[in-house]
Amino acid sequence: MRLFLTRHGETEFSLNNVVCGSTDCPLTDKGREQARELAGQIISKGLDIAIIYSSPLIRARETAEIISKAISVPYVVDDRLREQSCGAYEGVTKRDDQDFNGVIQHFANRLNGGDSALQLAQRVYNFLDEICVDGGESASLIVGHVCVCRMVHTYFNEITNDEYFGYLQGTCTLAEYEVHSCAERAKS
Repeated sequence: MRLFLTRHGETEFSLNNVVCGSTDCPLTDKGREQARELAGQIISKGLDIAIIYSSPLIRARETAEIISKAISVPYVVDDRLREQSCGAYEGVTKRDDQDFNGVIQHFANRLNGGDSALQLAQRVYNFLDEICVDGGESASLIVGHVCVCRMVHTYFNEITNDEYFGYLQGTCTLAEYEVHSCAERAKS
């Protein structure tokens, strides 16, 4: 089984480098087009995706729905894939808020009312443990968010803290992971 991962399409928040977190915001027209283009890539590459898993937040669900319709594959919403809540920092511009840029790098910090990275890791790792064990032979696609994509990446790769915070999956780009390493991890 192969696991594919994508980040939702462009939103006004991502376009303006604003902390979105668990704030529910729709895709822009460009974000919808990015999702259609990604669906076209999936088709042209002949990726045999059997199911799509999506965060419940509208930007991810909308991306998943566009891809789902284009490739005729169902999608399932799973709350464990929702983005890390950034609490009081949601809505601030990332490059202008030095406080946010400092506290986000502390894994146990709940971001003034949000989720810690450790809480996000627990949700995402539990989800991956479950789908990797039950996944069978088919490929799956996860539609997530910046921090969810980072966390999935750590599930399959040993990386440093700096590498974690430097990892940025672009909107509607595909990452691929081999599930055999996932199954091995779930057993340990």
